[in-house]
Amino acid sequence: MTVSFPSKPIVSINAPEVNKFKPNFVYNFFTKDERVDDSGKLQPRFQKINTDDFGKIDLKELDNVPRFVKFSWSSIFLQNLVNPTLPLLASSLLSPAGFASVSRNFIKKNYSKIHKEEEFTNHSFTGIEFQDTAIDGKLYLMTSGSVAKKINSKNIIIADKIDKNLDFVAEQVDTNNISLLDVAKFLAGTIGTSEISDQLIIDALTDLKSANTTFLDNSETLELIEDTFEKLKTVKTRFKVNNKFIKAALTTSATDPLGFFADEVGPLLSEADLIEKKAIGGTNISTIDQAEYEITVDPVSTKTSPSDTVFIPKKEHVGYVIDKFERSKNGKLIPLNPIILEQKETTSTIDFKVAYGRSYIYQIRAIYLVEFQTYSDNDDEIVISSILISSDASPRMIVECIESIAPPVPSDVNVVWDHFEKAPVVEWCFPINPQKDIKKWQVLRRESINDPFELQVEFNFDDSIISTRSFEIVDLNLIKTLISPQNFYVDKDFNREKTYIYTVCSIDAHGLSSNYGMQFEIKFNRFKNNIEKKLISNSGAPKPYPNMYLNTDTFVDTIKDSNHTKMKIYFDPEYLSVIQQGSQEEPLIATKQNNSSYRMQFINIDFQQSQVLDIIIKDRMKSKTNGLFSNSKNNKFTINKFYKAKIKD
Repeated sequence: MTVSFPSKPIVSINAPEVNKFKPNFVYNFFTKDERVDDSGKLQPRFQKINTDDFGKIDLKELDNVPRFVKFSWSSIFLQNLVNPTLPLLASSLLSPAGFASVSRNFIKKNYSKIHKEEEFTNHSFTGIEFQDTAIDGKLYLMTSGSVAKKINSKNIIIADKIDKNLDFVAEQVDTNNISLLDVAKFLAGTIGTSEISDQLIIDALTDLKSANTTFLDNSETLELIEDTFEKLKTVKTRFKVNNKFIKAALTTSATDPLGFFADEVGPLLSEADLIEKKAIGGTNISTIDQAEYEITVDPVSTKTSPSDTVFIPKKEHVGYVIDKFERSKNGKLIPLNPIILEQKETTSTIDFKVAYGRSYIYQIRAIYLVEFQTYSDNDDEIVISSILISSDASPRMIVECIESIAPPVPSDVNVVWDHFEKAPVVEWCFPINPQKDIKKWQVLRRESINDPFELQVEFNFDDSIISTRSFEIVDLNLIKTLISPQNFYVDKDFNREKTYIYTVCSIDAHGLSSNYGMQFEIKFNRFKNNIEKKLISNSGAPKPYPNMYLNTDTFVDTIKDSNHTKMKIYFDPEYLSVIQQGSQEEPLIATKQNNSSYRMQFINIDFQQSQVLDIIIKDRMKSKTNGLFSNSKNNKFTINKFYKAKIKD
């Protein structure tokens, strides 16, 4: 009878993981070495605080810290359950805790002895874990290709139909059966929107409806897509592979053109080849290797197992380890010193050792101290060993240490005439800017509100050790590099025969631009030998829309009419009042209840006579009067509010 060797066991553990791990980059203010300094030097009052207590510091107390990353996560609760049917190792993670308090810096002193959950196995298997942080880009390429293919297929069908119609039209024109006007009407009906756009939309709606897809506006769609892809980027794949065919398994994934983990698997093939060759070459089919059936651990402590008592496994949650990596420009991850937290009650901390502009990747692991029975290496004596086990790491979170808050607009913008230079001088002041990162000024000019602004000069006083490349391409001849800020500009190219509009913008150390400052229209008065200044726009207009806040009326207040003797007034509002959540009602239309009215003046330009008509709106919800219009004396009309519309924010 044929007898086979016993199958090699696969050992696996499952320690409670950390949930809701969220890092957040906080940028307070600019320092000139922010792109090179990642030492995280703390003020004296923070130097004596333990890392575990960083999360307890109020953010208001950290206003003098230039930048940092703050973490938060959920607490871990262990189940105090014992399952006697489970193997000894597994039951050790489910049994009641019974350790005394660990010593100070216990995890830090024994960091090299921590056994990771994903690596906990015997010599015959290797634990592997993947997380594809670029999966959103791959899915986008795949789905966008499918959509493009469908659209292209639809366009080909439409193009063929148009070509056939064009051939028919050409034949009819040649035989003088139809006129060119008829041809135009025919083509408009053939290739109009009803054929190209509507049918394509109907087909798309049919397909999307079966996929339970709903349509949203642009902002909601963008937010939904980003949120969905962020969740996909946190998905991890974890498995154990037999060492004898580990390379073959990984090669299949690496060579799959649609494989999500192809770029992650590729760098591991050389190491997998060495593991596979060693496993195959060291196998003797005629003997049983004890190492293939046992697990070797490096305990933090051991003690003799008493023979007169029943051993009860113990476990205790003792702290956390936050793994930290820096992503280089070529995409490689550079391991950095981990953040070790010795208190299990900690649910937040801060990493001060970050540099601006760099990308860091974090993941957190819970650390457990587990006690179970083992065999000693020196003899076969049964001892009680205590080992440190880390849970499966949380999904890797990418933190881009950049800020995207545009600087405020320059304040106190003004234009004065310099009699010595015989030219206008544009003046301004630093705005209130807690980030202290304004490093450039831009002075702009245009001749009228119908013209775009033209850059006159850019004052660059950036003292950064490594400067950020600006988002705007500026002519080098217009850039003036300074050691210290200059808050005025003399326009020596001023033409006294023209009218100019001036404004100023601020640029921060990270290349972000403010909106336009106040816009002043300047015209030279020869009789007064001075300039005439007029404010035409308040500050805050976006750069693409310089006329957004012009000091002009949006609607014409005068209506010209002739050859009419009667007029009807209609009251048809869309919204009469607005209610924001948590605030009082804000009326949009003035009513009689708040002693307000509207006045319309009629002017007969032939007889030079005028008459005023007062229009009063009565809120029907607050009045017992019925009817839409009611006549009153003294040329007054009352309009009763027959319904009340409200919207909530």
